[in-house]
Amino acid sequence: MADHKHYLSILLLMLMIVSIPACGKPRGGQASREFDAARLLVTQGKYAEAIPKLQAFQQKHPNHTDASRAQFFIAKAYLGMDDLISARSAFESVIQTYPGSLEAHKSEYKLALIDLWEGRSDEAVARFRSLAEHPNGPLAPEAKAMLHYLESTSDGGE
Repeated sequence: MADHKHYLSILLLMLMIVSIPACGKPRGGQASREFDAARLLVTQGKYAEAIPKLQAFQQKHPNHTDASRAQFFIAKAYLGMDDLISARSAFESVIQTYPGSLEAHKSEYKLALIDLWEGRSDEAVARFRSLAEHPNGPLAPEAKAMLHYLESTSDGGE
């Protein structure tokens, strides 16, 4: 019976350790509220208002768990404003600053779409192919579908 209590104590300790946020700060603090408010502006289409708030968030909280998301939402805001040059630059910044993050993966996909919009189909195909080759990536199925579509339209569309 004593062994059972010992294992239960270890299990409880492990659960406590696992539930501690990686950044050391509990989710829902002031910084998270600042990010959420700025992100909401993007989802509401208030892009020009959102960008400086997201930039201020990044400057104030450069190591926050939402810093990569803030940069990604800056890029999405530029995209929403139809400023493809700034959007491209902001998505590239996500990839350089936060390599391996979910936002970097999503940024690659967005850059492939921008390549298509700007008529650079070879670059878009290369990006989609790279994304499709990582089957654990969340956008791999979409990238494969885009590759299939682009390859079918370029081979038999003429």
